[in-house]
Amino acid sequence: MYLKLFVKSILSLGKYDASFLKLGQNPEELYSIFEQNKFAYSHEPLSQFERLVLKSCKGYLRNIPKEHIAHAYHPICQGFNDAFDNSPNRERVI
Repeated sequence: MYLKLFVKSILSLGKYDASFLKLGQNPEELYSIFEQNKFAYSHEPLSQFERLVLKSCKGYLRNIPKEHIAHAYHPICQGFNDAFDNSPNRERVI
């Protein structure tokens, strides 16, 4: 269910940003692509950078109450991005 809503939201971004129109306008096709690749990121990270981001992300999420995560994806992701950009870890990936 969440994946279908996610696909719908991505496709609706085409109204505001033409680059999203390149994804096409077939929700079932995009859903299928996500469905086929849903386990692609569940494997052990492949690079030092991925391990660093995963470790940083886990640490960041540990400090956020679980009840705040369910309906605040964008602010949490933006907060992580800001925290990572301002951390010493950033220097290791530039």
